[in-house]
Amino acid sequence: MDITNYERMRLAATAYRAYIQHATQMELPLDEDATEDDILADLIAGLHHYADSRGIGFDSAVASGQAAYERHRAGEDNPYRIGDEVRLRQRPGTGFPSRGVVVSIFPERGGEPAYHVRFPGQADTTALEGREIALAAGFPAVTTNQGTAASLAAAERMLIETAARIRACEQRQVPPHEHDLADKDGLLLAIGNACALAGSDVLRHLEPQVAAWTDVITQPWHPVHVTSATELAALDFPQPVQADVLADPKAPTQMPGTTHLITPGPPSRDIRHRRPSDLPEDRAGHVAHPATQERHGHVP
Repeated sequence: MDITNYERMRLAATAYRAYIQHATQMELPLDEDATEDDILADLIAGLHHYADSRGIGFDSAVASGQAAYERHRAGEDNPYRIGDEVRLRQRPGTGFPSRGVVVSIFPERGGEPAYHVRFPGQADTTALEGREIALAAGFPAVTTNQGTAASLAAAERMLIETAARIRACEQRQVPPHEHDLADKDGLLLAIGNACALAGSDVLRHLEPQVAAWTDVITQPWHPVHVTSATELAALDFPQPVQADVLADPKAPTQMPGTTHLITPGPPSRDIRHRRPSDLPEDRAGHVAHPATQERHGHVP
């Protein structure tokens, strides 16, 4: 008798939870901050060892399992995948994005899965049934001065970073870079067209993230000299770094045998020419890499 994808998921969840429970009892070296991806990878590695001990071809088993998964998904009415850009067949209002990205799939008891879709500007996902969404047309790639955004998620991130840099310049009463202004207009147009939104609605949805990113890039920092590993270890970590976005242009020259870290201090004169690749990936702190130390004392 065949079973549903929901039942398959429940069986796998039982094995997954049992693995975590036994790993904890055996005090295996699982990091406290290990993600579910890390734990699942550890379990798969263990299954590989088990297959070797039993003379089972692990690679062929994985290939067969992937083929079975494809057949299971193909039996669904709406087999969307993680990463697919989908559109709402009927959205709640004209001010709500019509397009989002599938970030997780949860098989339901009745057989049809629930697709968790993240729409631009949303911190949380929205659970939708397959009949409520449809595969979206390909996102029109946007060419900017910072590179090409070939997906909705990439364009959203680039717009957030660009709008934050523009706002940071406005707060410091310096003119934003003309490249950022042009990029903002192009990204707004592309996202607005893809999501059936006016530019003002796009910015309204992204406002919390733009505000948060502006706070990150406008935090003042200055170099601190560290002369030994003991001094380095004594510092609180993580040490937030501004990736020389707001480095002190008048910072003293680095002395031989010292290492520069970035800690609170006065801001620099100009942040208009920074690119997203120069900015911190998230709010997590980082220590300045030695290769970038010479850049922390001035503005190019």
